[in-house]
Amino acid sequence: AQGNSTLNSIQAGAMGEAWSDWYAMDYLVAQGLQKDNPKKVDVVLFQFDGQGVFLDRTEPIDCPVGSKADRCTGGSTGHRGGYTYKDYALVGGGPEVHSDGEIWAQTLWQLRGRLGSRTTESLVTRAMELAPHNPSFVDMRNAILVADTAVYGGRHHDSIWKVFASRGL
Repeated sequence: AQGNSTLNSIQAGAMGEAWSDWYAMDYLVAQGLQKDNPKKVDVVLFQFDGQGVFLDRTEPIDCPVGSKADRCTGGSTGHRGGYTYKDYALVGGGPEVHSDGEIWAQTLWQLRGRLGSRTTESLVTRAMELAPHNPSFVDMRNAILVADTAVYGGRHHDSIWKVFASRGL
């Protein structure tokens, strides 16, 4: 039980990092301050600090699973392309909230691409209210599904499942 508690605590911290990155980039893209071409990997966090994504994050938030784009380096996972749950504790070479947060941020960005910004914002925000204390990635996935039932009558369940399944959740 202690191991699960520690895992959930690290995952909850990783989601905290991911939510702040995701909400910030969602806002910047919506305001036209950050480009997001759906055919390119171009949503780079911290690009204005002079160092680009490799200073604080290993990949752009919009790296799809299996991508061959140069920017989708795979961090320390040993593979290229966007991250999946299987990459937990491998992105930065061990469990770490910033590195593992990239998994959750990329998952939410993919969900945003599938459902749109407003719908995803609604679901993610509502899910935070519905999730248990110290949630795991799976707990939050489930809370997003419950939020979809509460807000949209479950209309987006199939799309939500497809996104999470593609990211190993």
